[in-house]
Amino acid sequence: MRIFEDKALMITLILLVVLVVLLFANVGSSDESIIGRWIAPLQQKLYAAANNVGQAFRMAAEPNALAEENLRLRENVAELTAELREMEELKKENERLTELLNVKGSLGSYDYLTARVIGKAPGSWFAEFTVNVGEEDGIREGMIVITEDGLVGKITAVHSTYSKVMSIIEITSGVPAMLERSRDTCVVKGRASELGDTDTLLDLEYLPVAADVMPGDKVITSGHGGVFPKGLIIGTVAEVSADMSDVRIVSGVDFAHLEEVTIITTVFEEVD
Repeated sequence: MRIFEDKALMITLILLVVLVVLLFANVGSSDESIIGRWIAPLQQKLYAAANNVGQAFRMAAEPNALAEENLRLRENVAELTAELREMEELKKENERLTELLNVKGSLGSYDYLTARVIGKAPGSWFAEFTVNVGEEDGIREGMIVITEDGLVGKITAVHSTYSKVMSIIEITSGVPAMLERSRDTCVVKGRASELGDTDTLLDLEYLPVAADVMPGDKVITSGHGGVFPKGLIIGTVAEVSADMSDVRIVSGVDFAHLEEVTIITTVFEEVD
């Protein structure tokens, strides 16, 4: 490396000496000035050559330093990329939690607790899943689970630090419900075995013979039976057969991508 540096210094000095001579050639009579103007471009090239030669030898003398600098820059880029991804994830989580806070104000004076989904049963759908709150957080069996998009299900098992949730797409006993527009009562049952790729279909059963139902009608909990509080959104009527023997609704909850849920920390007693 020392040899490269000595050669670079020697060549640079030689070029500088030639440059000084040419500079003095530009001083004097008008004839000499003409000569000076003639050699001016050469002076500029010598300047550039001296600088390039010195830089080239310095780069040849310091390959390890350049490699280290390149590695440092790559590490910085990777670190900044990771931080950006983390910030984007925090932004999305903040948006979801804000939506959960908004739904609380629309359901009355219940007490609520936000929980994170930490596990689920095998399969693509969150028919049964686990949340990160339990007895130590005041959770009890029978508490209702919701999101900003509607009814999710209820707590079926509680441990010290986590709880199990059964969703409405798996609750075969049904959820007492009513049509928001016509006030006709009915029961919503899950059909987890026939879930589509994008929509969560539920069956709407036990409608009165003269019920007034049509696609687009909102379906809410009726409060009958006491297990679910009245007024929770369940879904929207999607299909109605001609004789009303087959009525299907679509839940607004994305049961394929649940991440956070809200638990109503009140146990509603079942009424016979």
